[in-house]
Amino acid sequence: MAKKGRQKIEERESTAFEFPVFDERAFIRHELDLSWATAIALAVSVLIGLASAAIVQIGVSFTISILVGVLGIVAIPSIIGAVRTTHEEYTKGDWAGVIAVAVFVWLGVWFLLSGLL
Repeated sequence: MAKKGRQKIEERESTAFEFPVFDERAFIRHELDLSWATAIALAVSVLIGLASAAIVQIGVSFTISILVGVLGIVAIPSIIGAVRTTHEEYTKGDWAGVIAVAVFVWLGVWFLLSGLL
């Protein structure tokens, strides 16, 4: 019994772990493309924030301003898809990061320009 246990441990030690091959070029290319997508989302969310603040300043209903912002944030993946050809490579986590940044930039611009703080 003990001999079998030692043999299993020796078999595990003989198969050493090897790291998989890491493609640096693909990683850098993906990160740069994701940076461009984030920059596009930032620009669009600033414009959405300006539009939301303008709607509040005009005196239109507050809910319309929120609706404009939410619809603009929902449209960001479509805008990025139209501008960037490699958007199919993005994972759910990539999209979540881009959209989260866009939401907070929109809220920040909107609150600062409409004087709600």
